[in-house]
Amino acid sequence: MLATVVVLALLCCNPAKANGQFDQSLSASGVWPIDQKIIIQNLCQLVDDFPVLEEQMILNKVESYLIRAKPSTEKMLGRAGLYLPIFEHYLALNGMPDFLKFLPVAESRLKPTVVSSCGAAGLWQFMPATGRHYGLRVNDYVDERLAPYKATEAAVEMLSELYYEFDDWALALAAYNCGPERVAQALKASSCSSYWDIRHLLPRQTQQYIPSFLAAVYVGTYYARHQLRPKTQRWQDDFRVVPVYRRLSFRKISGICRLPIAYLEQLNPAYFQGIIPKGREAYYLILPASAAQKLQVYLQKKRQLHKKVVRLSQQPEGIQTRYIVGAGDCLDTIAHRFQCRPTDIINWNNLQEKTLQVHQELIVYLDKEAVFGHFWYNC
Repeated sequence: MLATVVVLALLCCNPAKANGQFDQSLSASGVWPIDQKIIIQNLCQLVDDFPVLEEQMILNKVESYLIRAKPSTEKMLGRAGLYLPIFEHYLALNGMPDFLKFLPVAESRLKPTVVSSCGAAGLWQFMPATGRHYGLRVNDYVDERLAPYKATEAAVEMLSELYYEFDDWALALAAYNCGPERVAQALKASSCSSYWDIRHLLPRQTQQYIPSFLAAVYVGTYYARHQLRPKTQRWQDDFRVVPVYRRLSFRKISGICRLPIAYLEQLNPAYFQGIIPKGREAYYLILPASAAQKLQVYLQKKRQLHKKVVRLSQQPEGIQTRYIVGAGDCLDTIAHRFQCRPTDIINWNNLQEKTLQVHQELIVYLDKEAVFGHFWYNC
C-alpha cells in the first residue's frame, strides 16, 4: 500500500511522468515503475484501432515478462535483433500493422526450433498441414516451418486472409490461434462481433492468447524503459541472407565460409541432415556478412562455369556498389533509387525470382555521369 502511495505521489509531483515517461530509479526495484494505467495508455497508442480490454490480465502478463521471467525475457530480446527485421519486411510489403511483428513472441518467444505438444513448430507455430497449405516445404531434408524467411512469408499470407475474412485484427489473431471455424461458430452463437464478447466461447488457450500478444507488444517496445537489457549473443553479428538453388552441404559451406557447422545449424535450423536440397525456388541461408560474400563468390563462379562463357557485352558499365535490402524494399523501389530498371538488378545479380529478402545483398551499378554530376552539384 505504501509503495503504491509513493508511486502515485511521484507521478502527481512530476507532470512528465504523467505523460508516459518512466521513473528509471524505481524500475530496478522489482515493483511496478509507474501507474499501471500509463502502461495501458501506452499500449493503446501502439495498437491503434485494436480494442484493449481485460486490463488486469494484460498487466499480469506484462509483469511476468518484466519481473518474474526477466532473465528469460532478456534472452528473448537478444534473439529479436535477428528476427524482427524479417517480420517488419514482410508486414511492410503487405501493408499490414507493424505491431504484428510481436506475434511470434507470444507464439514461440522467438525460438525457431520450438515444437508444441500438438506438433506446431517454428517461430510462427505452424502445424504441418497448415504449413504445406501455405507453400512451406516439409520433408526429410527441410522443414520450412523452422525457416525464418519462408515461415514469415507464409504467416503474413495467412494473417492477411484471416483479416480479410473477419475485418478485425483481434478476431483474425484468435482465428490464427484456434482456427477460423471456431471463431465463426462463436460469433454466430453469440450474435456478437467483438473478440472480447466471444472470448468465453473460445478455447482456454485462445482466451489467453490476445492478452499475451498485447503484453508482448508492450514489452517488446518499452523494455529499455524498464531496464531490461537484451542478452547479446552471436546472433548480433551483422548478417545477410543468401538464396541458394543448388544442392549444398553444410560441410561445404563451412569450408567456404570458415564457419563452424554448429553455428550454421544454429542460424539455419530448418535444414536436416546438413544439406540444402536443390530446388526451383530458392532456399534461404542466413550467414554473417563476411561469410555471405564468400559464399556468393563461390556460387557466382559455379554459375559462370555452368554457362560456359560470359560475354563481354553482358558486363555492365558504371561504378559497382552493394545495396542491402531493407524492410519493405522491392525491385521497383530499389530500381527507382538507383535510376535503373528492375530487370537490370535481376541481370546484375543473376536472380531467378523477383522476390527479395530483407538483409539480401545486391550488386548495383551507378552511372558515372550521374554520380559525379550529383557530387559536383552538392559541392
